[in-house]
Amino acid sequence: MKQNVILSTLGATMLATMLLSGCGDDNNSSDCISNNNNDSTTAVAVGLSPDKISMKSENSYDDNSHGVITASTLTKWLDNWKENRPSSVEGRLVVLQAGAVSFDQNRTFLPHNDSDVLVYAIPGGGSCDPSYMRFDGISNTPGAMVSGDKIDGNINFFQINPEKDFVVVALAEGSTSIREITRTWWSMIYWGWDMKRIAFLNGSVAYNFADNKDYLVAQSSPVPEKKHEYHMSSLKTDRTSLHIYIDEMKEIAKKEDKSGYFLIDARGTAEYDGTKASKSASKTCGVNHDKQCLTAYRGHIKGAVDFPYTDILVMDDAQTDINGDGTVDKKDASFKFKSYDELTALYAKKGYKDGDTVVAYCRTGRKATLSALTATTVLGYPFRMYDGSWMQWGMMANAKDTNGSDILSESSSVRTDTEEYSIIYSYNDPIDVNPASIYNIDTNATTSQKIKEEDKAYLK
Repeated sequence: MKQNVILSTLGATMLATMLLSGCGDDNNSSDCISNNNNDSTTAVAVGLSPDKISMKSENSYDDNSHGVITASTLTKWLDNWKENRPSSVEGRLVVLQAGAVSFDQNRTFLPHNDSDVLVYAIPGGGSCDPSYMRFDGISNTPGAMVSGDKIDGNINFFQINPEKDFVVVALAEGSTSIREITRTWWSMIYWGWDMKRIAFLNGSVAYNFADNKDYLVAQSSPVPEKKHEYHMSSLKTDRTSLHIYIDEMKEIAKKEDKSGYFLIDARGTAEYDGTKASKSASKTCGVNHDKQCLTAYRGHIKGAVDFPYTDILVMDDAQTDINGDGTVDKKDASFKFKSYDELTALYAKKGYKDGDTVVAYCRTGRKATLSALTATTVLGYPFRMYDGSWMQWGMMANAKDTNGSDILSESSSVRTDTEEYSIIYSYNDPIDVNPASIYNIDTNATTSQKIKEEDKAYLK
């Protein structure tokens, strides 16, 4: 349910994401990367630990040339990329804009010249594919991180050069779409895109350009003809350490002393404290098997703090009816990230201590990507994502599903619904619980590292 699909209308093969680069995340990558995209034998992918990946922002986002950038910086680039681009960048500016703004249907996209400045449309809301599964060794993970082959399909579709181009990810409008577009950004980070060649526009396009609507244009850049074959593995960067899987997550959960870890539940307070059920992957539940399914139980991972993703955002600055629904409300807010100082104070208030590795999860792995962005590119904290999130964790239970089938036995070693691993508030009615068959759980599994192993193999 978290899988971003770039231009989903063009087919299921365009499942979401992108990349990152270089040896040690600097732009002087020519010392370690061949310019021949098909040469996969000249170097070994450099494995980076989370503390080697994160980069601290300037105190003011206005001063950033990567990470979180402001509309004023992006406007300079759009107007004259050749003269204003970061000095270390030689490639084109490629903007991935999530959807079209609504205030004027004749002017919906950021401007582009289709030469060295390109703006491509990707879905903003609902751009996820819950049917995309990857098996981690214990169970299927709905909407998992895309594979290396699917990443390659993405960049080749838009002909984005992973060794040269600079990418900006931009949200067209606010609301829940920000979770989707941030997931696209996270997928690029995971797969190795150079941290100094990727940025995230602070605040939506609609909000940033509400007073300058004529700046926007009617069409996005056309999908290019395929002339080159690009491979993410050419970046020779292994960031598989950014993801954590359920076996290691259980080890952290059962530690009474969680020194060194700052565990975040980004779903929202109602799901954290069990007053609201977490949805699962399918809509085959209820008496007639046509209703939204839920996970087996309600609660949170033991030791996790309640840290809703909305705490990270500015959602009270709406001034005009940007989305045209006749009401000025939080849907018309900027959806900017809070300032560097505000985020530093927020993380400290929630319990972060210097040197901790942030470990985040949510329901589907989308909301938690906002924690990923603020930790890795604003605050410079080491970060890891539990990608299975509650859709996996909340199903590993001694319970029955909507079909009356047992999910796990009381003695199963892969259960998470014990006091050792979870704070449990209640179990959902079995008729509403997702079919266990979807997960293909291996009760004899000894590892949940299969996805990591596959991704490392791709990088080789």
